[in-house]
Amino acid sequence: MTNGQLRARRYRVFAAALAVASLWIVQATAPASAFQLITPMEAKAGPYVGKPHPVMRGLNPPGPRIVIHSPNVNVADKPTIHAPLKLDVEFDPTDGTQVDMGSLKVIYLKLWGIDITDRIRPYLTSDGIHADNADLPLGEHSIEIDIKDTLGRVTRTTMTFTVVK
Repeated sequence: MTNGQLRARRYRVFAAALAVASLWIVQATAPASAFQLITPMEAKAGPYVGKPHPVMRGLNPPGPRIVIHSPNVNVADKPTIHAPLKLDVEFDPTDGTQVDMGSLKVIYLKLWGIDITDRIRPYLTSDGIHADNADLPLGEHSIEIDIKDTLGRVTRTTMTFTVVK
């Protein structure tokens, strides 16, 4: 092999390695693709006509505490947010119990209630729900979260927000 051929071969190997490294860097830094938390068809469904869930205060000791870190639904009665959104919900046990993660129910409040728990389950950790890039259509959405502790005590909260462009 001549010096020219050797130099050309090294150049091709270097160029191929650079191309592979560039692809790896692009994939590693690309944002995770959004997952569909609420479908457009579900969002167009009629208003919630299901059974009302009363808030039972003072009757039983409280179940796990539900802390919604994101979306920030505590800033107004019906805050506006942009999709895709980060869903970060923490479950804190009370009275020395444990949170029963298997009891989690997440219901989209349309029609009789649309169970979206299975869409959330891949993002469930030992202390809550942690999902980036949850996609929802434009409009107002209400989502109810129910969780029990190991004594069977239920805590329920509803977050309502409006997705805008």
